[in-house]
Amino acid sequence: MKFLRDHESDLDDRTVHNVFETLNTFLRTREILIAGKILAELDYAEKPPKPYTKRELKEMFAAMDNEEKLLYGLFLNSGVCDGEMQNTEYADFNWDKHTLHGQPKPWRKFRLKGKSKKKSAKDRFIPVPTKLVWKIKDRMRERNAQPHDLVFPNGEGKPDGHFLRKLKAIAKKAVLEGAELHRFRKTYADTLHEEGVSVNTIRIPLGHESLDVTLAYLKGKDAESEEAHEQSNSSSLALYA
Repeated sequence: MKFLRDHESDLDDRTVHNVFETLNTFLRTREILIAGKILAELDYAEKPPKPYTKRELKEMFAAMDNEEKLLYGLFLNSGVCDGEMQNTEYADFNWDKHTLHGQPKPWRKFRLKGKSKKKSAKDRFIPVPTKLVWKIKDRMRERNAQPHDLVFPNGEGKPDGHFLRKLKAIAKKAVLEGAELHRFRKTYADTLHEEGVSVNTIRIPLGHESLDVTLAYLKGKDAESEEAHEQSNSSSLALYA
């Protein structure tokens, strides 16, 4: 804890919490339960995320290699969280319907976080741009990967916990500040809303349990009155797929 608090990169409270949460997960897989109580006492002020601007996206993706474009393009076009992306397998994709199945994976000791810490959120099917799905399918074929292999593993074939660190390195190269993974999720939600997708339709891929949560997430927009439109696959976000 002291190391994290005194870290030279001046980590914020949320990052400290996330790092410690990862440590706790690691310990729990080895039936060491000493860190849970400390994690429960770690608190941070939740800052509302802001979406990326078109300029930020253009400059950031211009600084990425093809592998990074695929990873962060999927973040941007699916709205999934870091933990979900770490545990995404090729089997989660429906190649014909062009969807990503967000689901718990007990075999990986991964669950979708619900309102209650003891309760998992419901799984859902997220539309993904066709072009992006094809690239992932080609990647699976090129790597001779199996359906339950991770799409973006670390060097040992396990979940990669460094997506944020890698994104910050890309942003530094692009001379941008404030790069956060959660901002992809916010950009995804706001873009769908601006394109006329209903709040209830947006709620489903985000995995929110109630409409009120999604309304709060889209706070500042006239989010109560739109009609549902099937525009997810033609979203302008697909430009970065």
